[in-house]
Amino acid sequence: MDRLFTRVLAQHKPGVIKEEINVFLRRLNTILTERKIEATAMVGGSVAKGTHLYSYDCDIFVVFSRKYQDDDLSLLLAKAVAGFRNKKVLHGSRDYFQILHAGIIFELIPVLQIKSAADARNVTDVSPLHVEWVNSHIKNLQDNVRLAKLFCKAQGIYGAESYINGFSGYTLEILVIMYGGFLPMLKAVSSFHPKQIIDIAHYYASREELLGRMNAAKLQSPLIVVDPVQSDRNAAAAVNEEQFSKFIIAAKLLLQKPSPDFFIKKSFSLSQLHHQSKTLGVSLLLFSVIPVDGKEDVVGSKLIKAFEYITNKVKTAEFHILNKGWQWGKEVYFWYFVYPKELPRYERHIGPLVYSANHHIVAFIKKHKSFIVENNRLIAFRRRKYNTLAAFAKGVGNDASIKEKVKKIKSLT
Repeated sequence: MDRLFTRVLAQHKPGVIKEEINVFLRRLNTILTERKIEATAMVGGSVAKGTHLYSYDCDIFVVFSRKYQDDDLSLLLAKAVAGFRNKKVLHGSRDYFQILHAGIIFELIPVLQIKSAADARNVTDVSPLHVEWVNSHIKNLQDNVRLAKLFCKAQGIYGAESYINGFSGYTLEILVIMYGGFLPMLKAVSSFHPKQIIDIAHYYASREELLGRMNAAKLQSPLIVVDPVQSDRNAAAAVNEEQFSKFIIAAKLLLQKPSPDFFIKKSFSLSQLHHQSKTLGVSLLLFSVIPVDGKEDVVGSKLIKAFEYITNKVKTAEFHILNKGWQWGKEVYFWYFVYPKELPRYERHIGPLVYSANHHIVAFIKKHKSFIVENNRLIAFRRRKYNTLAAFAKGVGNDASIKEKVKKIKSLT
C-alpha cells in the first residue's frame, strides 16, 4: 500500500511554494502600512497548512485589528487593493477579492482578528483559527491529507459547496489527524454508520450530550465532525447521505483491492454514454447546457437545481430513469438513461371518489366526458403532454423554469 501511495503522491505533490506568493504578500502588507490600515496579510487555507495539491489557488487572510470590528472590512480591503490589476469582487458572507498575479489566483479574504470563535463577527473570522489548529496538530501528515483529497476528488465527493455536498479540505484534515493517517482513516471510514460522531477535541462527554446541546440544524448530516475550534459547529454539515455512502464504499473497495484508479477521476465521454445506453437497452436523454455567469458555488447550485427539476419532470411524464448524472467541466451536460422511448398516447387520470360532493363529480365529468368507475373512483383517460422522449426533450428546452436557472439548454437526444 505504501508503494501505491508514493506513486500517487509523486504525480500530484506540488513543488516548493512559489516565491511569487511571498512577493505578493510583501507588496500587500506594504500597501496596508502605507495607507495606515491596521491589518496584516498572511497566507491561509491549504497553502498555509502545507496540504495543497499540485494545482492550487492561494488564500490570503487580511486580518484586521479589532478596532475595525464595527467597520466594513470589505470596503477597507477594497481601498488597499485598488491598484491591483486582474481583480474580481466575489460575494460571500463578506465580499472578498480574487486577483490573478504571476500566474497564481489569490483570494483575499478580510477577517477580524480574534482569539476564539466566540469573538467572531462573521463566519470567515474563524478561518485563521482553523489554520492554527491544523498546523499545531498535523505533525508529518500533510501527504496523508493530500491522499485523502485526491481520493475524494476522484470519487466526486470533495468540496462542501451546495452543488457537491461533500467533504471540505478542513473536514478531511480533521479526519486524517484524528486517525493518524490516510490508511487508518480509510479503515475507520469503512466502518462508519449514519450519525457518526467525531469529536477530536472532546468537547462533549457523551453522544447524548452532543445530540442534546448542538443545534438540531447542524445535526442533519450523516456525519458530525465537531469543529475543534468551535464546539457548536459541525464541520461536516454539508455532507449528504449520497456522498457519505460513496465515501464508505470507496474506502471498503480500496482496502479490499488497492489500485491507483481510486485516485484518478473517471473521464467523461459522450461516446461512452451512448455505448452504455445501448448495452443497457435504454434511451439516452442528453442535454448540452450553458450555465449562467457568476461565482462557482452559485452557478453550480443553479445547475443542480435545473438537473433535479428535469429529473422530476421525467418522472412526472412517467418515463423511468435507470441512471442519471451531470458533468461540469469545459462543457456542461445533463444525462439520463430512460425507458421506454415511447409511452401510450393516453394516461389514466384519477378523479374523485363516487361519494364526493356533487360539485366535484360534476366538475370532473364536465372536463372529462368519458370516464370509468374503478375502486370507487372516477377515472378518465387523457392525452399525454409528451408520449415520446423526443417530444419531452424538446419541451424541456422551452421550459421557463429551466431558463431561469441556465443561460441555454439544448437537447442532444
